[in-house]
Amino acid sequence: MQEMPLLVFTLLEQTAVGAFAALAALRLAGKAGEGKVAFKIGLTVFAMSVVAMGASMFHLGQPLRAVNVLFGMGSSWLSREILFFGLFAACALVYALLERADKAGAAKAVGVVGAVCGVMAIVSTAICYTQPGVPAWNSAWTPAQFALTAVACGIPLYGALSATFGGAAAKRAGAWWAAFAVLFVTQIAMRWMFFSDIVTLTSTLPTT
Repeated sequence: MQEMPLLVFTLLEQTAVGAFAALAALRLAGKAGEGKVAFKIGLTVFAMSVVAMGASMFHLGQPLRAVNVLFGMGSSWLSREILFFGLFAACALVYALLERADKAGAAKAVGVVGAVCGVMAIVSTAICYTQPGVPAWNSAWTPAQFALTAVACGIPLYGALSATFGGAAAKRAGAWWAAFAVLFVTQIAMRWMFFSDIVTLTSTLPTT
């Protein structure tokens, strides 16, 4: 499927944002375990973000010119999506480094900023896809599905990573990973059908 890069990008984007938002919120509330655990989770989220951005570039006709998309910031939601997600990824990295340096106060502030940027990235993505040209996407279900992915996959991923890296729920790592796997596979299937709509629409258009 030619939309595979977008499937990978949207799933990883939303899952990473959900996991990071959960981390930032719980860390702010003092319930996210030690700084070394937060450091590893932040670094994992950053790695996921890099993979997501790499996947998105394969959808462009000329990946090496992807930076040109940023020039439409004033009028293009695609440009805003790239900006917000880039800022989110940067915040995840800075957050991880601050946790590593035991700068908990600064890390919490960066965590909040990163979570906001992540949410705005998902909002921008939803607006990009909610277009009249594709009736199957032009509904409230599109942003709802993206938000659902962030919550349904992001929170279990946070729990799984926290348990794996030695958080408070270390004994439940297997259960967390199982829950994440089931929910993530479900989201893959849903996203596959989502992008199949545009493939079907394109294939039915008359050729000249």
